[in-house]
Amino acid sequence: MIQTKQPLPSGPIPTDRFIHMALRRLGTPQLAPQQVPTTLFRWLQEVSLPYHADRRHLISHNYTHYRCLITLATRTYRFIPRTTGHEQRLTLTPEMATTWRTPYLFPAD
Repeated sequence: MIQTKQPLPSGPIPTDRFIHMALRRLGTPQLAPQQVPTTLFRWLQEVSLPYHADRRHLISHNYTHYRCLITLATRTYRFIPRTTGHEQRLTLTPEMATTWRTPYLFPAD
């Protein structure tokens, strides 16, 4: 790939955000397993849409509510809500897949 030194696409347009992430991945060498979550959360932050309190009443105010990753090998769901900015985790079990019927509300701490 030829490096053009141009900035990656950004903004509220979903295709620009997708291209940003695809180019990010294309230009990155294989990551060590312990680097993956931190790196992916950083990339997701780069394409997150900010929340603006003064625009909350507008029907078209789109923003990123949370960022999440799922590690299939360990069945771990990690997410960072906009309201706290702190990572939370949930390990999914086989029992959850067969018996879980009630949504779980995470505390906001």
